[in-house]
Amino acid sequence: MPRSSAKRLRERSRRSSAMQVVATDLIVLPIVGIDGVGKTTLAQLVYNDPRVKAHFDLRIWVCVSDLFDIKRVTKEILEHTSASAEATDSLASLNALQVELSQQLKEEKFLLVLDDV
Repeated sequence: MPRSSAKRLRERSRRSSAMQVVATDLIVLPIVGIDGVGKTTLAQLVYNDPRVKAHFDLRIWVCVSDLFDIKRVTKEILEHTSASAEATDSLASLNALQVELSQQLKEEKFLLVLDDV
């Protein structure tokens, strides 16, 4: 094997193992398809499965809708944690909401479903 090919192979191996480390911390599974094929139904079946309920500390379902508002979505996710709605109302900025959300979910194993993205 030429020297440059071996170097590329080692680099590719290093990158793939780095990606595996990241993948163990966060797993994203998109469900994509045209309207009406049952994406939401499938997600609901998974979300409500007893094994999924037992596996996650927290399960969150948020409908994103066509008018995407990151502040509203962040606030809704935060309201599913132990934070109260009154507490989230006092957080005015998106940054403050995200910091609080990060603190609430720091040690949690959670499932987040963003529907109608």
